[in-house]
Amino acid sequence: MLPSMSIPASSALSVLVALTPDECARSLIRVAKALVRRRNAKPTLMSVVDDWKAGALDESELRHACHADEGLPQKWPFEIHTGTPSEQITSRARQLGAQLIMLGLNLHRASQRADARHTVRAVMAESNEPVLALRRSLKKLPHSVVVPVDFSRASIKAAHFARRLLDSRGLMHLVFVDTPPQSADHATATQGTTSFRRAEVESAFNELRIALAPDPGMTITTIHSQGDVLTALLQTCNQIDPDLVALGSSRRDVLTGTRANSITRTFVDESAWSVLVAPAEPDAAALSSAA
Repeated sequence: MLPSMSIPASSALSVLVALTPDECARSLIRVAKALVRRRNAKPTLMSVVDDWKAGALDESELRHACHADEGLPQKWPFEIHTGTPSEQITSRARQLGAQLIMLGLNLHRASQRADARHTVRAVMAESNEPVLALRRSLKKLPHSVVVPVDFSRASIKAAHFARRLLDSRGLMHLVFVDTPPQSADHATATQGTTSFRRAEVESAFNELRIALAPDPGMTITTIHSQGDVLTALLQTCNQIDPDLVALGSSRRDVLTGTRANSITRTFVDESAWSVLVAPAEPDAAALSSAA
């Protein structure tokens, strides 16, 4: 039995959109508009600026620079904050009760890229809610999503939120990776359990498919592979080239040197895809990566 997760796909979605005047801002606005039209989202826009800029800042100019005045159906709230970006973003999200934080991740200059990645990782580490780090190439709801799952609460939460963001005719790929045995003796001992393991994973996949309750036009596929987890996930994503990769991660994993951290950090820092990270503490119901 998988951990229960109740995230109604049709209920209003409170979204905090963190904007900076850069190449990702227009994509963030476009995706937010799509969420309003298709997922009944309620966005709040914010921008965090340096303290020394705040006094001389013209709100209308900043709104324009962040593309926050481009054809919006109504004037969404636009707030200016000062301080450390990650702290301001997560604090405001908690105050608003936001269910999703969106921010950009696709800058050309190396200094900006390092700052953006640090902010994204810090927000992911501090937030209690999913964080969508958007590459500028994503300008609408994702049509193709890869969701690595280990059937823990975190990965199931990631799958549910990915389903909520997915285009109504989109394709979701659920991916489970079995790691190889640690020793020859272990390999021999587990040969007889291969069929049981395959059936166990397929049963968990089927249960998750049902729980996700996809729209009639959506397709959910499953992939059960073996090998090193990060290597297998990168190979799968390179083959599929998804619009979005949705990962479950505990908050500490984003900043510490754990295996989960290496996966999350690699997708945030080095991959070409937008990334959704859903935080949740792992629980005993998760399937082990090794038999």
